Amino acid sequence: MLGAAIEYKSGTYHINGNTNVLETKSHQGIKCVWSGKIPNISVFSFHKINFTWKFDWNKLRNQGVDEITGQIIVRSAFNVFIGTKIDVKLTENNQEVTTDMGITNNTEKVYYQYSLTPHYTSISEKPSYEEMFAPSDQNDTILIVDGKKLHVNKTVS
Repeated sequence: MLGAAIEYKSGTYHINGNTNVLETKSHQGIKCVWSGKIPNISVFSFHKINFTWKFDWNKLRNQGVDEITGQIIVRSAFNVFIGTKIDVKLTENNQEVTTDMGITNNTEKVYYQYSLTPHYTSISEKPSYEEMFAPSDQNDTILIVDGKKLHVNKTVS
């Protein structure tokens, strides 16, 4: 089952060879640490920006979310590079998404936005313990656990 999309737009940040963490922000159960750096700055070379987003979505996992999908779009504040979409599929907490982007200068102002959709475990996927331990012709004994009768096969008792 899909939840409503969670959307966020970051502030605009100056990035160069000395930057690292650009922003840490919590929004609707998702904490995101955004890092960016322009490594190996040289006057005569084509540059790239290394971006990393680290997502902590443990709050959503505790609410039944088992994965998050969507997109991040990273943009230049002055249109030095075309906005780039990055597909996201988060299946583990504290998972990182990384990308490199080419630029022609050694400093830039950047921002990003994301649209992420939580996926909830559907009720039909959760096991029904009443059905699992109901009387049947395959079960030949009863276990009592915390006052509940569990119909099982003798081989497990």
